[in-house]
Amino acid sequence: MQLVRSFRAAATCLPKCRVLGSFACLLGFSAVLTASERTSARQTFRLTVPVTSNVAVPNVERDVEHLVEGSGEFPEHVWSLESNSPSGLVADFSVATAFTHQDYPSIQHDARLRVRIGNATGLGQWTATQQEDATDREAGDQRANVQVRSDAPGRAAVALQVSMMDEFHSLAQGRYSTTVVCTISMP
Repeated sequence: MQLVRSFRAAATCLPKCRVLGSFACLLGFSAVLTASERTSARQTFRLTVPVTSNVAVPNVERDVEHLVEGSGEFPEHVWSLESNSPSGLVADFSVATAFTHQDYPSIQHDARLRVRIGNATGLGQWTATQQEDATDREAGDQRANVQVRSDAPGRAAVALQVSMMDEFHSLAQGRYSTTVVCTISMP
């Protein structure tokens, strides 16, 4: 900011004084700010950005009719993950139970999860720290977990594939289901 002050004053000249411009014969001025002198001020702007993270779930229910032909695999589903945390994001995808028959809960078949990272943007490097896992009913393991993480802020499209591990000819007729849960956290 520059401050310039202008003054109007009557010039009083001595009888033998020649006027050499408007201020040549001025008398009695003290502390006049001229155009070459400056005054400055400072203002600081600060912005606080809270940590945010988001997971967007694909908006499609997958049913048995949508299995990849000849297998127990569902087509990949793309989940969108994002976070502005300087330390990045951890996303755990899990199922708490194997595929369970809706009418006869004692009939279950193992579920497998696979994850891969698609398009990623931002500062973070994305990695699949646990790329594949499956339930194992015979060993008493009803959980399957896969995990992806970033080391800095960013966004990624994560492709998740869910599969029923048993052959169709060994399945009792009916509807089966399992639920995938994605839990996100900051490391």
